[in-house]
Amino acid sequence: MESITLYFRSGPSDKVYQASIHPKDAGYLVHFAYGRRGTTLSTGSKTQTPVDYPIAKDIYDRLVREKLAKGYTPGTDAGTTTPPDSPGQHSGIQCQLLNSINEQQLDQFLLNPDYWMQEKLDGRRLIIRKDGDQITGINRLGFSTAVPETIARSAAKYPRSFLLDGEAVGDTFHAFDLLTIGPEDMRPLAFSVRYLRLRDMLNAFDHPHIREVRVFFPPQSAGYLHGARQTKAGDTAAKIQKAIAQSLKLYVSVGVGTNKLVSQIASKLRKPHCFIEVAPGFEQGFLWPLENKWLPQVSPQLAARLNTAGLRMAEHAGEVFCATLPSGKIWAARHGRLVSWDHSLPSGWHHIAAVKTAGRLTLHVDGKPVSESSGFDAAAWNLDSAAPLRLGTGMNGPFNGQLADVQIHRRALSASEIEQLASKPPEK
Repeated sequence: MESITLYFRSGPSDKVYQASIHPKDAGYLVHFAYGRRGTTLSTGSKTQTPVDYPIAKDIYDRLVREKLAKGYTPGTDAGTTTPPDSPGQHSGIQCQLLNSINEQQLDQFLLNPDYWMQEKLDGRRLIIRKDGDQITGINRLGFSTAVPETIARSAAKYPRSFLLDGEAVGDTFHAFDLLTIGPEDMRPLAFSVRYLRLRDMLNAFDHPHIREVRVFFPPQSAGYLHGARQTKAGDTAAKIQKAIAQSLKLYVSVGVGTNKLVSQIASKLRKPHCFIEVAPGFEQGFLWPLENKWLPQVSPQLAARLNTAGLRMAEHAGEVFCATLPSGKIWAARHGRLVSWDHSLPSGWHHIAAVKTAGRLTLHVDGKPVSESSGFDAAAWNLDSAAPLRLGTGMNGPFNGQLADVQIHRRALSASEIEQLASKPPEK
């Protein structure tokens, strides 16, 4: 393959032009790419069908001479653009283009929980198709087009075939929709399903030049926006993040939430640099779309078992939230009543008391009430069970510590009684 990269700079104009000869079947094709330096280049071909090498070489040389005569100068290769195998041939795949709406419709969409939003970037519309080991691009009109080599290399790392919709900005592809993956056609499914599968796919391999376009929800359906600061805690966290970046030249991810579970998960979602604040009261809307792997103590083995069963899980306040595939429906399941406190305990002995009254569960830590369940009708629950009572164990494994002075009372203790018990050291 023969290729050259040419540059032209005059005043505000800063352009790049690439020309190359590529073998195709029994002949050769002459491709070109052009555009502003640093952007995704537009592409084309001077030969619609393969020609003999002397003819291709003559076309290539004339093309280079024309550009040199216009003031272009050769330069270092800025990264090649992979040409399409069949230029000018329609792929049979049509992009979903943007549709204009009026101001009244805008208000309806913004406040409707059935609609999700994504940012439109100022890039070149591009669909990436991976078929086996072959990477091709499809433009906004459905015709085959070139793919920047950096993007093609990232896409090639995924082991399965796929059809990924998005837009290219420079040498980065911003993915906003998954159309097919392996043998599955995702297009008839709801966007929520496609988006969750897109995130699962991108989390499964290293792709330095492919980025996920985040979604934004109406407040009543999610309650959080990436990068938004809604509380004093969020303002403080943003100042700390900025100070670390300025003084230590380090980029850190920040999560802000009403408890450690939510803030911990938020800080891990988009490393190495992000700011996600979950507003009070919107924890469930934040947690339910997340993969089960983000939950504490969910091992890769357990996550794999859940994935095989078609479940993506998150939990908050005793409820398990599951997204079932391929329908994309979200379910909230609660077995009985549960009270939890999503905080880590420092080392040393701590007094834990769980109290059941007529219609409520309360959790006390070191003599202080820390969490309370919603009200319920105790007569509706049958607590009889043939299973043995187990303390310090659960679905995520045994408690990593010691238990001492375990007591079970026939009545609900008062807050003052619990505080008195907590003041006594444990009998080891």
